[in-house]
Amino acid sequence: MLALEGSDHGILSNVLLPGARTRLADHVDLSFRSEISAIDAAMRDMGSAPDRERQAPAWVVPLALFLVSDSCRATQRAFSAVSGRYAEVVTGATAGWVAPQHTDPDGIAAHWQEIVDTADLSYPASVYHEVAHVNAALRRMSETSETISAERG
Repeated sequence: MLALEGSDHGILSNVLLPGARTRLADHVDLSFRSEISAIDAAMRDMGSAPDRERQAPAWVVPLALFLVSDSCRATQRAFSAVSGRYAEVVTGATAGWVAPQHTDPDGIAAHWQEIVDTADLSYPASVYHEVAHVNAALRRMSETSETISAERG
């Protein structure tokens, strides 16, 4: 919200997802991992951690400093800094499927591949941006229906 509300005033706002080994992290009890199978599997898949030097907080600092610098024009985004790997973290919406009428779980199942197809992602900055994408999809569906009706008529 800060990025949206501050945009008219030149305020930029991003999220930093830092990953580093700290004194606090050294004392985390990981015995819970066996209770949550998804976390246990991810930690097994992780294999050996990067060497301790790459896990130092100092590896997060370059991205943190860049994000607050005048050189950074990014806003409304999230970035990860872990062991020298710097990446943008995105959440997107697929083009999806627009039901022509009220549907049921079978209708969802029948169109599942359209719903999860990531070929045409949008990155809504807010619920208002998402509604704009939905309205555009509804207009396209309506226009397609009108074209089909005209061709049949």
